Amino acid sequence: PGDAFETPECVMVYSSTGLEGMTHSFHDLYRQHLIPVQWKDTVPSVLLNTWEAMYFDVNHEKVMSLARAASTCGVEMIVLDDGWFGARSDATSSLGDWYEDRSKFPNGLSGLVKDINSLGLKFGIWVEPEMINVDSQLYRALPTWTLNQHGRKSRCEGRNQLVL
Repeated sequence: PGDAFETPECVMVYSSTGLEGMTHSFHDLYRQHLIPVQWKDTVPSVLLNTWEAMYFDVNHEKVMSLARAASTCGVEMIVLDDGWFGARSDATSSLGDWYEDRSKFPNGLSGLVKDINSLGLKFGIWVEPEMINVDSQLYRALPTWTLNQHGRKSRCEGRNQLVL
């Protein structure tokens, strides 16, 4: 009693003309009413994400090498994907530990951003804030934050993750 639960915004559309009509309605709704004004009618940056090139094996020099090549062929933004945080070298640990791995980024993310920007590129970063690995500092400190049936022996760890 007295507790509250707030969900994220939900957006739905209807179409009597099938999936294509629904898709058009959904896109029109976003374009006309939901996109923040500063992004309305802008063209998104051409970006290159590190995931397919490196998976978890990212570090300052590897990302900079990719960025240097990307800057010569029309790419406008580098997005640093999974592997930059905690002790993350595979999918089994550190999800939820959102601090840079200084062994991979000795000058921190700010050093990487500065170097990326010096090439005339924007910088983006990947996070998955709604998920956590059991093998993480956050889970060890706050296991009850997960969406789980606490006190039971079984839990659903799809992709080695729990939902926060």
